[in-house]
Amino acid sequence: MPVPSARAPRPVAVWYTAVWTVFIAVPIALILTISDADWMWRAIGIAASLAFGVAWVRVVLRLSGGLETGQWAPRAPGAGELALALLPLVGLAALAVPAIGSGANAFAPFLASAVLFALPLRPGLIATAVLVIGMATWTMLEAGTPFAPQFIGPVVGIGFIVFGRVIAGMTEREERARLELAAVHEREEISRDIHDILGHTLTVVALKSQLARRTARSDPDRAEAELDEVLRLTQTALDDVRATVGRLRTPDLAAQVEAARLALADAGVDVVVRGDWTPLDPSRRALAAWAVREATTNILRHASAAECALVFSAAGVEIVDDGVGIADAGEGHGLTGLRRRVADSGGELVVEPVAGGGTRVEVRFR
Repeated sequence: MPVPSARAPRPVAVWYTAVWTVFIAVPIALILTISDADWMWRAIGIAASLAFGVAWVRVVLRLSGGLETGQWAPRAPGAGELALALLPLVGLAALAVPAIGSGANAFAPFLASAVLFALPLRPGLIATAVLVIGMATWTMLEAGTPFAPQFIGPVVGIGFIVFGRVIAGMTEREERARLELAAVHEREEISRDIHDILGHTLTVVALKSQLARRTARSDPDRAEAELDEVLRLTQTALDDVRATVGRLRTPDLAAQVEAARLALADAGVDVVVRGDWTPLDPSRRALAAWAVREATTNILRHASAAECALVFSAAGVEIVDDGVGIADAGEGHGLTGLRRRVADSGGELVVEPVAGGGTRVEVRFR
């Protein structure tokens, strides 16, 4: 499954889960067509299959961490968390075994997908291989051969999932390399700018300072003129350096969203990103990036939140968490600085509590 670029977030979860949950009809069809179990076990198997589909969607969205953003972002959960997440799925699949036996292998592609979404590529492939070996063993014990249809069909499905995960991993590495290369180019450009600004200016300043020193007694007026020129050159150089450093410090929105997601995930905060920032012009993207940076910092420091939503639109950006709220705390330097940035751009910053707990930080563009 190809992963969209971080520059163009899309609600991947919607169409991905919609496509795969259609295949929950496979075990249901097997129960209805080939099962010779009594009606009670067939009814239990059908109900378990439907419940499995719902539970699988929740598990994938919980463990993947990045479906809503359109970015590949495995959270690498611990063994305990992964086992607890998969245990209900295994239990529901087991309820269909009395009705269809090894036909319950039809649930295996869903388990493989959840594991591959949750783990980095190599551990995910190892876990999937163990799952396939278990399927083959079970099918051989029941059917006398591992090449029965109840094994071949699910394995083909798992093969497609593995192929998509490998492609997604390649896309992830390419995107990371692209961002690193862009950062290198930016640093080189900044280095050249500073060299060009300071190298030339400081050379001229040194020469004029020497000239002013030599003429200080013999020609005071000229020495004063040279010193005035030194002051002008140093002020110009200072302004140029500030502009260059300011460009260096202006955050990239895609990179800032990814950095916020990683930082919040490390703190145990689930992040959902909605909307599309690609239509925004560069100045608004920069402003949105500053807002995401400041809101993320405050959530990490003060909110004790469990969930956070970043919502982008042509009208602005909204960051909402479910933490302890702002209460009566005043704005710190960060929010004050953000408010000034927003005001300077002609926009409006809104910071307010959320009903039920939490804080909403919204930048409205004008």
